[in-house]
Amino acid sequence: MSTVAAIAALSALGAVCGTGLYYFSRRYATEMDERVDQVLEVLPGANCGACGYGSCEGLAVAVVKAVDEMKRIPRCILGGDGVASEIDGILGIEAQRPEKEISRLRCSGGARCQDRFKYVGIDDCREVIFLSEEGDKACTYACVGHGTCAALCPFDAITMGADGLPVIDRYHCRGCGLCVKACPRKVLTLSKIDEHFYVACSSHEPGKVVRKICELGCIACKICEKNCPVDAVHVVDNLAVIDPEKCTGCAICYEKCPRKVIFPV
Repeated sequence: MSTVAAIAALSALGAVCGTGLYYFSRRYATEMDERVDQVLEVLPGANCGACGYGSCEGLAVAVVKAVDEMKRIPRCILGGDGVASEIDGILGIEAQRPEKEISRLRCSGGARCQDRFKYVGIDDCREVIFLSEEGDKACTYACVGHGTCAALCPFDAITMGADGLPVIDRYHCRGCGLCVKACPRKVLTLSKIDEHFYVACSSHEPGKVVRKICELGCIACKICEKNCPVDAVHVVDNLAVIDPEKCTGCAICYEKCPRKVIFPV
């Protein structure tokens, strides 16, 4: 076959394919809701994924769909209340704002918790747990301390402290929950920003075990429970638990805790 004939054949094939694509694109075209474009215009455009969608466009589509189906409206974590108010205006709604949440670390161990072995490898908590399900800390409830949460935070709200524990900046944390989902030990949790105190420990080991392996872990002594004037603190399965609905912020538990694992918000 000559070069001219080959080019002609390819051109004809291209024309047929192009015509077919045009036909099917018109035949099965889905008309885009103009509200999606309007919502997309007020979104930050960061495509950070903190909202749970892969892109800002994906969130815009989900928002409009949620309104039409009268379901819970997903929110832009990065844009906060300002962007949410603009979206409300575009869609002609007045959505109820959820109370702001931030991430909290439920562990005080870090360098104060004994090591089971010296880990050498990729600096990722998930890799440590993949290597050894029990982790490199003597406490199997402890923060692994290799900074996965800090690396994943899209708002730079988490840094790793000198004690090997993540430090959460409450003013930068948007409560997106990405760190909570990524933590293999589940020592990061979301809680309402207006809570008074929280327990920075996750261990359910008996007190005598905790004393041997960690300098600051809860030992289930029940001093907090016995001294709380509003019955807001109870030791459950060897761990102090504060009921935020009952807690008045009197700080007695904070002052009395001999292990200093109760922290003010």
